[in-house]
Amino acid sequence: MNLKEFQKLKNLRPCSEALEYAKKFDTLQQAWDDCERSDWMLWLLGKICGQPRSQSRHELVWIACQCARLSLRYAPKNELRPLQAIEAAEGWSAKIPGFTLKKVKKAADAAYAAAYDITDAADAAAYAAYAAAYAAYADAADAAAAYVATAYADAAKKRLLKKCTNIIRMYHPVIKL
Repeated sequence: MNLKEFQKLKNLRPCSEALEYAKKFDTLQQAWDDCERSDWMLWLLGKICGQPRSQSRHELVWIACQCARLSLRYAPKNELRPLQAIEAAEGWSAKIPGFTLKKVKKAADAAYAAAYDITDAADAAAYAAYAAAYAAYADAADAAAAYVATAYADAAKKRLLKKCTNIIRMYHPVIKL
């Protein structure tokens, strides 16, 4: 990766593992195209898409919601809080009237609480939904990315993270710092 591009990436303070990964490529775009870590990709989008609570975060939130939807199959049938958090965040990201950041935060907090009320196998949906909504109003895109990444059971994690990378690249095929 050229020095200027690498320095810009380094200034964002990625984890050391991600930084070492990026060094293997001639360009950031090549690293983006090859990456199978959706948590890193969401983190980077969170760093470059604008300030929390800003209109520029709509795309990030939409993408995080699409990734979080993959976890809904783990939620118990009668547990609606993860779905409600995703729908609130999607509503905000689509600029639907009535979907305010206050509503998104309330739904995200409820999804987070759901993780304490349901089994370990099902809390993936709650954490992923919380993460997607959290990306809209908080300054910690890295925390949201981490929740999405850690929400899945180890056996399914790699496969689901790969699906997430495909979703991310579908909506955001080009990366520029």
